[in-house]
Amino acid sequence: MKIEIKPNCDMYDQRFIIVDDDGKLLDDAQGYGYKSKQKAIKAMWYKFNGCKDKINQKKQQRKKFFNQYK
Repeated sequence: MKIEIKPNCDMYDQRFIIVDDDGKLLDDAQGYGYKSKQKAIKAMWYKFNGCKDKINQKKQQRKKFFNQYK
């Protein structure tokens, strides 16, 4: 997956989209595109790497660790 500039967007208001290695569009923020490359990377991480499940799992592991080693 990679981040590319949205085609047909204004030169001064560039938007970014997420595409796979073949160039197929995966996500474009409901047609608007992401305002910054950093926001697109953050969305790519969140949507394609486990979402809330991964975050909640890490929270539970931390909680279990600190309860065990007070």
